[in-house]
Amino acid sequence: MKRLTLATLVSLFATVPAFAGGFVNGHITYPTSQRGLQFFVSSDAAISNKPACATANRFVFDPTTVNGKVMLATIMTAYAMGRTVTMLGDNTCNIWGDSEDLAVITINLS
Repeated sequence: MKRLTLATLVSLFATVPAFAGGFVNGHITYPTSQRGLQFFVSSDAAISNKPACATANRFVFDPTTVNGKVMLATIMTAYAMGRTVTMLGDNTCNIWGDSEDLAVITINLS
């Protein structure tokens, strides 16, 4: 049983990089809206592990969706408080050709 559990855990972690996109941990430096349909967010740190399509050092999301509204509130809160954030990309550039689609944003409280 122990061997089965270990094998299951290893297989789960082995599949994570296939879905992993860009990663950054830093301060938000340049929140920008484009006609209200796209919202770009940049950091003072370089994005690592970003897809080839993401030639700009920024993430993008659609602020008109439910998830986008939550991301926008999170970004503006962190920006106003001067907190660092951790952002993870979706490994795609579907919203804007040179920017990775934002999947996760977390405010770092320490």
